[in-house]
Amino acid sequence: ILRLRSIGISIGYVIYDHCRSHTHTVRMSTYLSMNPKVIAVLGPDHNDVVKESARITTSFSVPTIIYMHNDEELMDQTHFPTLISLTETKEKEGKVIAQFLQKMGYTYMDIWYHSFSESIANYVKDNYVKDVGCARHGTFRFTRHLRGVFETLYQSKEPPAEVQLLLLNSRVTTSSFIKNVTTNFGRFRNMIYITGSSNGRTGYHEGYFEAIKLLNNSDDTFVFPLSFILNTELPVTSRPFAHPWTETEDALDDLYRIAQSTCINNFCLRSGWNRHVLAGVKSVMSVLEGSVKSGSPKCSIELRKDIFRRIADETSVLKVKLNENTIELRFKNRMINNPYKLGVYRSKTDEYHILGEALPDNISITNQTLLESISHYKQHCSEDCRPGTARILGNATAGLQCCWKCRDCPPNQFSTEINENYCQSCKVKETSKGGSTKCSKVKVVQIVTWSKIYIGGLTAICVVLLMVLFIAILIKNSENRPVIKASEPSYIYLMLISVTTGLCGSFISIQKPSQLICSMEYITAVIFTTIVTSNLLWKSIKIKSIFAAAQSFSQPRFPFLLKPKGQVFVVIGSVIVNLAVVFVDAFVHDFGWHYLNYQAADHAPIYPSCRFRSDFATLICILPLILPTGYFLATLYLVLKMRNFPHNFKETSNILGATLIVLFCSVIFLSGYRVSPPETKALLRSITFFVTSVALLLCLFLPKVIVLINNEVDPEVEKRIIKQELLQFSDRSSRVSRMSLKTSVLSMLNSRNSQSLEIDTIEVQCAGT
Repeated sequence: ILRLRSIGISIGYVIYDHCRSHTHTVRMSTYLSMNPKVIAVLGPDHNDVVKESARITTSFSVPTIIYMHNDEELMDQTHFPTLISLTETKEKEGKVIAQFLQKMGYTYMDIWYHSFSESIANYVKDNYVKDVGCARHGTFRFTRHLRGVFETLYQSKEPPAEVQLLLLNSRVTTSSFIKNVTTNFGRFRNMIYITGSSNGRTGYHEGYFEAIKLLNNSDDTFVFPLSFILNTELPVTSRPFAHPWTETEDALDDLYRIAQSTCINNFCLRSGWNRHVLAGVKSVMSVLEGSVKSGSPKCSIELRKDIFRRIADETSVLKVKLNENTIELRFKNRMINNPYKLGVYRSKTDEYHILGEALPDNISITNQTLLESISHYKQHCSEDCRPGTARILGNATAGLQCCWKCRDCPPNQFSTEINENYCQSCKVKETSKGGSTKCSKVKVVQIVTWSKIYIGGLTAICVVLLMVLFIAILIKNSENRPVIKASEPSYIYLMLISVTTGLCGSFISIQKPSQLICSMEYITAVIFTTIVTSNLLWKSIKIKSIFAAAQSFSQPRFPFLLKPKGQVFVVIGSVIVNLAVVFVDAFVHDFGWHYLNYQAADHAPIYPSCRFRSDFATLICILPLILPTGYFLATLYLVLKMRNFPHNFKETSNILGATLIVLFCSVIFLSGYRVSPPETKALLRSITFFVTSVALLLCLFLPKVIVLINNEVDPEVEKRIIKQELLQFSDRSSRVSRMSLKTSVLSMLNSRNSQSLEIDTIEVQCAGT
């Protein structure tokens, strides 16, 4: 019983033994919660029953102060509304350790932990070591577990790390570990040992040094996170504890002391958690005094709530006197928020210093010289991997790996720092060679203006254009020659125009792609194919109609279409129809043949090119080519049937040769274009335009040019040759005698206006006139 003399109130306490019994704990916690005289509860002191007890006491608004076990679940105010903790959660302890490791730059270490501290070890490993370095970890609880330590070290095939993080539960376990590993492993010298907070007591380093004192000339460093409460000095007494404690007024005073009989080699076994119990009692006494002086609520529940609010107030500082020491307690989120002092002990000099203070989110260093002296260490057991490489970690069986080999980053990946675990991927439009430290933009592949291919193509086009110009001039000057009159000047000029259009398409295809260029190429292709096929079909039909009329002694069908005006109507009409389809599609869907920076795969070269917008766009783009395709097939059919007709030096044979070459080019183009490399597609289209134009020019005009430039050939001779060929053809193909054929044609010409029939001179000669 203790009297608060300043306010004239006596308070007391009762100690219960939970016996590690859940039933007993529930019964006692319920009794305390229902007792209106109880204003606070401290404990229990064992993690097996602390949650069961706290869940009951806090539901009755009893301020419940825990001082041993703590975790994130206990800090949930929804389930434990009036719980206060004098110890940190394992996560908070892990944050302090990780913050310290980061401050020191320690990235390569061995982590040994007791099962009680496993969550701390996992937090450090997962939230720090995994991101910045490597660690080997294993459990150690009793001396018999030492074999597991040996197996971990041997299986990893790596030497011990210079930094040893010991998250063990007591001084005895920690000392046992150090003693055994230093005795059995000669390489455990000049180590940096970092202990957990439960081992962070000022006098412990003496026991640790005793464990390694047999290692001469060993410079070992011990780092302790020192708790303010754990390192409060308490006197030792030889007087036994009063029992039961409720029967003497001196019972509370006994809590300040430790029975001499429990101390072995100046280490007091029961000295640990008594400090927390005292701090909790003093905290309750301090806030109770303040509550009473300010007019405490008479209702016990309200008094409990008021005491809880005063202890958990984050804006206030509780000054608690333990023995002759006054410490300041700060709380945050109902948990103690006092910083740790960082103590450093050097075995070589037998010196102990304070390095600074640590909180989970902040570390303040007060001894910079000491920091520098313990920051230099071997961070790993392998050579650094330079930028442009990444580490290949070993196959150790315990935890993360600490030794590695270096490998060059594969193509399209890079690294910029030393000892990176992974190579970063380049962006989609970037690339890199193996072992690169940066990415560069992918290569843009296209036909460069004034390159060899461009100059060669342009030269060939210009040569053929000069040939077209020469032929046009030659034909213009020879329009009265029978070989020209028989072929229809309008047909010849339209074929020259189509050849020129094809050469323009060949030139456009090798230009730098853009939407304008792609549109022009597509329109040029439509115009070129339409003029060529419609003109050839018109000429083939006219030849067929004339010979059919001659054999049947009748006027050709559709004579208007066989005239030059009909020819213009067929050709221009077909072009207009196809262009209408093109522009309607462009207006509705945009041009299906459009500009695109084609990239076959990520990091592959970019090919600025003209391509179909989609599969549907492909079908739309084919529509304007359906009519020329039909014209072409019809022409091929007719000239195959008329291949032996002697019309104008066998012009049907010339048309047949031209159509077969065009057919061959089309088959080659269609079969090879889809599988050809992207960089050759534009060149392939240009070559197709060019070869088709040259084939038409040579097959249709070369025979005429040879006749026209041969000055020894007289026009009258031309007529006789044509007439002779006609007569020979008539003998083979007609059952009508040559004389009757002459008579029939002369009779037809006499009875009809020859001008309205408009059969040219050569065709009349062919008829035998």
